[in-house]
Amino acid sequence: MSVKLRPLVGMGCVLIALLLVALLVARLMMQWAVEPQPAAVDGHTLLPVDCWFEAEPNVQCYRFEVVEAGQQFNLPVVVLQAAKPQTPGTQAVLYLSGGPGGSAFLSAEDMTYWQAQYQRLALNADLVLVDRRGTGLATPALQCRAFRRTYRRLLSKNYSAERENDAIHSAMSLCFEQHLSAEPAADRIAVSALGTQADTRDMQALMMALSGARGYQQWHLWGVSYGTRLALAIAEQHAQITPADSPVLRSLVLDSVYPPGRGSDEEWPVLMSEAMQRFFQWCDRQACTEYHAATWPSEQLFQQVLARLDRHPVSLSLPSWYGEAPYTLVVNGQRFLQIVFGAIYDQYLWPQVGKALRQVPLGDDEALARLSENFINNAFDPIFSELVFYAAECKDNRPVHDDEIHAALAQSPHYRRYLEGQMQWDVCAVDLFERVRGSEQLPLDLAGRLPMPVLLLNGAIDPITPAHWLTPLQQQLPVWQSAVFSEVGHAVVASHACAEQLLASFLANPLKKLRAQGEGCQADQVQLKHGPGVL
Repeated sequence: MSVKLRPLVGMGCVLIALLLVALLVARLMMQWAVEPQPAAVDGHTLLPVDCWFEAEPNVQCYRFEVVEAGQQFNLPVVVLQAAKPQTPGTQAVLYLSGGPGGSAFLSAEDMTYWQAQYQRLALNADLVLVDRRGTGLATPALQCRAFRRTYRRLLSKNYSAERENDAIHSAMSLCFEQHLSAEPAADRIAVSALGTQADTRDMQALMMALSGARGYQQWHLWGVSYGTRLALAIAEQHAQITPADSPVLRSLVLDSVYPPGRGSDEEWPVLMSEAMQRFFQWCDRQACTEYHAATWPSEQLFQQVLARLDRHPVSLSLPSWYGEAPYTLVVNGQRFLQIVFGAIYDQYLWPQVGKALRQVPLGDDEALARLSENFINNAFDPIFSELVFYAAECKDNRPVHDDEIHAALAQSPHYRRYLEGQMQWDVCAVDLFERVRGSEQLPLDLAGRLPMPVLLLNGAIDPITPAHWLTPLQQQLPVWQSAVFSEVGHAVVASHACAEQLLASFLANPLKKLRAQGEGCQADQVQLKHGPGVL
């Protein structure tokens, strides 16, 4: 599985590293060929169009037009049709990508992946893919080009975390002023038109429009990372406002769960420290640095490399995956911390971390360059939206006080010297977001009000949505099952064949108890739990 298909979640509004694990996909210009008989639902219009990629016969493409707050958004939609739909009723699965600000991967290159995965899953339901407002191939594209120019310049300098974050805060504040407004405006996007509630309205309307156009009677939601939070919001709204004759929301699949109440700034220091500890414990078990853990644990070696890079930064010239000029990246301690944290998302990069820890003290930059290439191309992914990211994160998470931040930093002694600089400025404290800060935070008891079966998936070494975040949901949900994979990071279905099998089995019968069978489903690799209500 290519790392380009890794969705991700935002965490707080401070650390720019969270933007560096976005999606690694080039932008495609879409050609819309409008056909008649659109389906309209409350300011949303669904229009069939020609696909912008080489499509199999079972693929249908649409443009979903959204008019809100004086702005029109055009969302690309792809439907992969099941060969033998299950009866009674036609079913569909709506995929909700991560970020926030991340794409559903609808370029021609990535649709090759989606069509292959859909064949492997062999679902008895259609699969619906969509890029949400401002992301991926949707228009308008909501990005901060001036910020990206500033950030590219920053990365070419040997800056401390404090100096780097100060410049990032200034650049992002200017970007907000240029592109966003508190109220609808002709030249800017209203803040109310972005975020979890806006996406919830769109997805509800999309399900209604597709149900009318294609006859769907039942829906499943498959969310990844931030998409899991969106799935929970949609499920809550669906139960509250959906007319009795509307399609049924039959089940939820939540992969790398980002639950309500998590993601505020004071969680970040402990989250990072614990993520590093989990990863380096794995590294010691695998002898990935070729040192014996009893004499020189890999995390201790990592600390040594951080100190070395602070004394002797390494300047690298790295290729762009998007046809731009090569990047210059100066790797010092705080940058290497970001690089390694980003690499923990994806287990295919883990061996390179071990190699870098061995090679950097010897003056060998091969593995460091490979990790850095991944890091910097993630940072400048052309279809990731910084504006969507911050709009959702700032509105979803409550503000925190300085004393909470200081208390959190005290629990992270190994990395405090870097995190203090990264947490010095709160991007969400700018005037535009301060007035709506935390206004869309989901209720903490939301899960207890969801009647449909839920499948929870997580990687045991996930750095940003750790597996212990499942526990409150397991305590609340009426009907649930969960699977935690011992050697997986973020985005489980995109990382493990067994997770694909569990997803397909669950969607076929959400109330049937799952079994760990087939490729990669050994008991030492996946821990299954079954809550109440499953047979």
